[in-house]
Amino acid sequence: AYSKKGQHDQVFQDYTKAIELQPNDAELWYNRGLAYERIEEFDKSIPDFIQAINLNPPNSPNNVGIFRNVLECLLNWHHTHPSPELFAGYSKQVQTLFYQHYQNIEAFEQAAGWKVPPQIRALLERG
Repeated sequence: AYSKKGQHDQVFQDYTKAIELQPNDAELWYNRGLAYERIEEFDKSIPDFIQAINLNPPNSPNNVGIFRNVLECLLNWHHTHPSPELFAGYSKQVQTLFYQHYQNIEAFEQAAGWKVPPQIRALLERG
């Protein structure tokens, strides 16, 4: 409700407080990540999405959607020319986490019903 009114600071304060009280609640991390994504603060949304994935059980169907969000954030963030070091660090974390959950990109695409964009495919295939 706050974000529709442009009260972003209050949204982040509320999510941060809730996360402090319930740090193992993946949904709180995910929702704060979504809020950051909405205002294109990808350097903040990506670690929240990563934490949400880490907190969910490995085979959770929720992870498909979260991975899609984090991959889209990486793609959008890449277009804004982020700090190369920070981007590389998050990219590597996402890549490692991705292959802990999916055998290959095609398996993810099938589960997500979404075609991984070529730029993100290249990022996931590195290393």
